[in-house]
Amino acid sequence: MTTELSPQLRQSLDRLVGYEALDAQPDWGDVAGRAARGRRRSVVLAILACFALAVFVSAAFAFGTDLWQLVAGKPVSTKRLSPEEQRMFASLASGRPILRTQPNDPALRRLGKDVSVRRLADQGGYTFYVIEVRGRYPTRCFATGRAWKPRLFGSMECPIPGRRPEPGSFPSARNPVLDQSEFAPRGGEVSRLVGFAAVAVKKVGLLTAAGDVIASVPVVNSTYLKTIRPPATGVEAIVAFDGSGRRVYCEDVAANDRCGNRPAPEHVTPPRPSPQREPRPVRLGALVQRGKSQGVSVSVYDLGVAIFDLSAASPRVVKRLGAGVSAGCLRTRFLNGRWLSDDLSSGALGRGGDRLRVDLVGGGGFMLPDEVPPPYQGCEISGYYGRRWNDAFGTRALVEIPLGEAGRHFFNDRAAARDLAYFVRSGRVQRIRLSPSPRPGLEALARRYPHRVVELQRKDQFAPEDKIGFWIGPGTIRFTTTSSTGRRLFVVAKRRTLKLPSQNLGDLAFVF
Repeated sequence: MTTELSPQLRQSLDRLVGYEALDAQPDWGDVAGRAARGRRRSVVLAILACFALAVFVSAAFAFGTDLWQLVAGKPVSTKRLSPEEQRMFASLASGRPILRTQPNDPALRRLGKDVSVRRLADQGGYTFYVIEVRGRYPTRCFATGRAWKPRLFGSMECPIPGRRPEPGSFPSARNPVLDQSEFAPRGGEVSRLVGFAAVAVKKVGLLTAAGDVIASVPVVNSTYLKTIRPPATGVEAIVAFDGSGRRVYCEDVAANDRCGNRPAPEHVTPPRPSPQREPRPVRLGALVQRGKSQGVSVSVYDLGVAIFDLSAASPRVVKRLGAGVSAGCLRTRFLNGRWLSDDLSSGALGRGGDRLRVDLVGGGGFMLPDEVPPPYQGCEISGYYGRRWNDAFGTRALVEIPLGEAGRHFFNDRAAARDLAYFVRSGRVQRIRLSPSPRPGLEALARRYPHRVVELQRKDQFAPEDKIGFWIGPGTIRFTTTSSTGRRLFVVAKRRTLKLPSQNLGDLAFVF
């Protein structure tokens, strides 16, 4: 029986990979559809080093001891996983989303029992891992990382959670290679051979149109890696050989069917389009929260439904309302001196007249109900504009409706944190941070914006509300501000680099 992913788990995975930072919305259905194809090119997306982890799904994997399986590898503690990775694997193991505001969730505490990580090899500055997840959605993932980076994984490939292994899945005699090779921007040019291979595979290479095998590389501990400079051109397939030189794997990378894997045209049956059911709206349930701001009111119901009433919205809000708006509610928590937040964006969003409905828990017959129920600390309507320091749009969402004192403090602190983050990550300030002498540039900003930018005389000083302060030290620059709540915020930048050794913005704003 195939287990479907719940909308909540999909939403949780979306949050974990940080698509807000990528300005893109993930389509897990499309990923799963592409993954279900029999023989496909493996696609790998590198992690954004400071923020996100992108995970692609593929056919399920298997382990064993014979020649068509993998080496055992060495165990790695799950404590070395980043917080985002820990939440992602805990979500798969438990079958429910693990939120940022739940850092002490039992699923995180038992992560070492539900998830095992093993390092297969270290090659050329790259590390190769296999991750096995037990629990609600058992799965095995393959990941690579850079040995010199603190983050364990740089890219990852996983099977579809909950799907049974297909016959002949990797690793097997039928599919002994999981190739993750990289290509140059121009099509067909292989820049790096990289991937995983069964024990029986001893060599991997590139097959040209002339039938020659070039850029071959030995398999070491079920992995292979070779950087090709300049990138190889005219490549038609990736091939693998066993110890006797017999070809045991061939995968096309060109348009023609060099490997002979594709069926003859007369035997190809066009796939039947599967009907897509619209998710059924979640029933309202009992009214549990209500709030109002700028003429916009929101009513929150106990099954995670928020309805915004726009009939009395202020002229400013009406002017900026359009097709490019999004709505949602927030769970927030202040812990150990930092704000944690989970942005519960709309699983289904419907607009009718002056009402905007958001189903925060998704819909459908296989949903996990009440996984992220109210109460929420606030709801908001956002537009796709702004995100620049000192612009006309400011640092707040189009409509912010706090649903309690904690939500009010969060929105106020977030506005100040965004002001600081937009300043530090602006192009001009980044160039100043990289320069040998940052003082002339920062002093010029203070002269141009005397009511917004000030120089601080001591390292422990903080700029007052609505101002950005800077202190220049021998090796760092310290930027600060103060929220209307009195909370003091800071970002420390290392001079002549874009590194930020420390900051206390938490989930309030993204700074780089």
